[in-house]
Amino acid sequence: MSEHPSNSLHQPGPFGRLLRFWRATFGLSQEELALETGVSARHVSFLETGRSQPGRSMVLALAGVFRLEPQDLNTLLVAAGFAPDPLGSDMQAPEMRWLHKSLELNMRALDPWAATVQDKYGNLHLVNRGWLAMLRALLAPEFLAPPINSYHMFFAENGLRARLVDWEDVACRLLMTLQQEVLLSGDADAARLLGQLLAYPAIPEQWARRGAEIAFQNSFRLRLAMPDGDVRSYLYTVNTVGATPYVGEPRLLVSLLTPEDLRQEFSGAQLLADDTLRHPLLHY
Repeated sequence: MSEHPSNSLHQPGPFGRLLRFWRATFGLSQEELALETGVSARHVSFLETGRSQPGRSMVLALAGVFRLEPQDLNTLLVAAGFAPDPLGSDMQAPEMRWLHKSLELNMRALDPWAATVQDKYGNLHLVNRGWLAMLRALLAPEFLAPPINSYHMFFAENGLRARLVDWEDVACRLLMTLQQEVLLSGDADAARLLGQLLAYPAIPEQWARRGAEIAFQNSFRLRLAMPDGDVRSYLYTVNTVGATPYVGEPRLLVSLLTPEDLRQEFSGAQLLADDTLRHPLLHY
C-alpha cells in the first residue's frame, strides 16, 4: 500500500476544516503554524486534509498558538475525537449573571408546569413555582432542602422512587444515560455518581439491556402515584441550554415535567397567588 494514499480517500474532516479556518482567521501560513508548533509544514497540511489525525497534545498546542477561548478549544478537541476539558463554571460569578437572569425568566415562563435548571451531574441550580408546588406534595420537606440532586431524587427510597409506578424502567434509562456520559467523557465525578446510583437496592440486574430497549430521545413518560391515590402520567423532557451543548460551559439542562392531561394540574393564577411557595432555588 502506498504511504500516501490519493486525496480521494482523505477528505478533510471536521478537525481539518476547523484547523484551516483558525489558521486563516489569524493569517498564518502552514509553514508559520508548523514553526510555532514544532512540526513540519507537511504535517500541518496532512492535518488539514485528513491524511493525519492529531494527538490530544497536538490539539492543545494548536489551540495555544491561536489563543483559543475555552469553548473554542473544546470544539477543536471534540472535532479531533477527544472529550472536552471539564471546565466547570460558577453560576454565581459576575460573568454568568446574564445567563442566570435568562434562566430565571425561562423558569417563570414555564409555570405552571414543573421545571428545573440542573447541571450534567443532576445538581439543581434553579426551580420554578410549578416544581415546588408539585414536589412539596410528593416529598418530605427535608428532601427538598438544597443541595438537591435529581438522580438521587429518583433513586432514593424516600424520594420519588416510592411514587413512580414504573420505577425500574425510569432507573434503567437514567443509568444508561449516565453510563454513556462516563464512557464518552471519562469524567471521574460522573463515574462516582454512577457508582452511588448502582449501590441503591433493587437495581435491575440487566439494567443496561433493559435501558437500551426503552425508547428515549430527550423525553420519557413517568407515571406518578399521587397522595390522593390517583395515578397521573407525565412527560419528562430534558433540553440543553445553548447551541453547542456538549462543548459549551457550563453544561446546563432545563428539565420539564408536563402532565399528559393538562386539566389535572395547578393553574397559573393559583401559583401566582400562593405566597407559601418559597425556596432557596426559587428566585422570583
